[in-house]
Amino acid sequence: MNIEMLWWHWVVLGGALIALEMLGAAGFLMGIAVAALGTAVLTAVLPIGWELQLLAFAPTAAILSFLYIKRFKAFNEKTDRPQLNNRLVQLIGSEGCVTSVGAAQVKIQIGDSLWSVVCEEPVEVGDQLVITSLSGDTLQAKKASH
Repeated sequence: MNIEMLWWHWVVLGGALIALEMLGAAGFLMGIAVAALGTAVLTAVLPIGWELQLLAFAPTAAILSFLYIKRFKAFNEKTDRPQLNNRLVQLIGSEGCVTSVGAAQVKIQIGDSLWSVVCEEPVEVGDQLVITSLSGDTLQAKKASH
């Protein structure tokens, strides 16, 4: 059985990997796609057999994938809003109305949600509180000054 891989086979593979990357692979297929396109160029320039093509492709794909992860992973994680998905931190500064008072925690309503908070001063149902900080997963509040 005679196996033959031409340069355009690698172009098709590279294009397919880039298309999959665009569907949301978060960059993990990019190194493999670039290695496939590089192998296409190598195969177009040098008439080498499929064994050498795979031998050129495999380590190149591994190296480029490693370099991509090493270089761009930290870059993609940098943000000017690191607490974007931390709902509790976003509540700091919000005001809410006390709906119930328990032994250790107070329930306040902010918007359409109820939140448990700890308040150092005595409060009653109907008091307005402002969220001042976050300690672990516990919201700290104090009476709002109006």
